[in-house]
Amino acid sequence: MATERSGRQDRAEARRERILRATLEVIGEAGIAAVTHRAVAGRADVPLGSMTYYFASKDDLLRESLLLFVEEEVVRLHALAESIVGSGLTVEQIAQAFAEELASHAHAERVLTVAQFELYLESARNEALQAAAARCFAAYEDVTEAALRAVGVEDPGATALFV
Repeated sequence: MATERSGRQDRAEARRERILRATLEVIGEAGIAAVTHRAVAGRADVPLGSMTYYFASKDDLLRESLLLFVEEEVVRLHALAESIVGSGLTVEQIAQAFAEELASHAHAERVLTVAQFELYLESARNEALQAAAARCFAAYEDVTEAALRAVGVEDPGATALFV
């Protein structure tokens, strides 16, 4: 019985994530205005009724898709920060590592990068998205602070702030 329930939960979580990834694709390709339950259901290949089961409103869908992006971005940025702290890299090498990581991610994930910025812009107007965007900005500050600390900046926390 527990295995059956666990299997259903796994399938439900996989469907939910598929919906969120489809939302990011729709945003990245056509903008936030194109996000409807119908459009995302079609992209995710799920029944339309699944949309309202998982996400009652468009704001819920946007917020949760941004949170999915943020969780993955935080992991990526923290891995980058960990790779430079105590690495003994020069300022130039750290700058090069950052540039390469940002460029490779932006190129490989173009649709996701567009969706990211669309959601950040929307978060300036939509209170439901602001906390999720703030979490990602905090991760950018953390990785910037780590880089500044690695090159010997005296007060990296003050210098790294995105105001």
